[in-house]
Amino acid sequence: STLLGNIVKNPGEEKFRKLKLGNEKIAKALSVHGAEALLLAAGFERGPDALELPGGAEVAPAVQAALDALLSACGGYALSAQVRLQDVPRCVCALPSGGFASGAWDNLVRVYRPGAWEAPQVLAGHSGWVYAVAAFGEGAEDIASSGRDGQVLLWKGGVRAAAMSGHGEGM
Repeated sequence: STLLGNIVKNPGEEKFRKLKLGNEKIAKALSVHGAEALLLAAGFERGPDALELPGGAEVAPAVQAALDALLSACGGYALSAQVRLQDVPRCVCALPSGGFASGAWDNLVRVYRPGAWEAPQVLAGHSGWVYAVAAFGEGAEDIASSGRDGQVLLWKGGVRAAAMSGHGEGM
């Protein structure tokens, strides 16, 4: 949301309209599943070393629509540049508590809470990359995670409550 929000706030700024693929922060943002597709849908064009939004000082309606869709899909909770995820995230979900959970290539699920963004709770249980996280149930932080190890793990309040296996690799 930060990339799109910067364009909406500063439509004439070239530095926000050209995203250099070699930039570490841009590369990290683009590593999130669906991030590049969202930017392309917003009107960015992919070049050999950058994603660039053509046009002048006006913001294409597609940029605002993409930002609105992202904020709506996140339930009003948007990841910002202030939150530094500790590994490359493969998946993210908003939590009813106002925080979010991420799953990463380091086999861990992290739970980020408002006011404590820099100190997430780490949930260990997968022996392969975490491919998906989702909020479920009535609890403010009930999370289901699935991973390359073929397991689906259910977490209630940060504690592993159940494990289901045998779902095959790459679930």
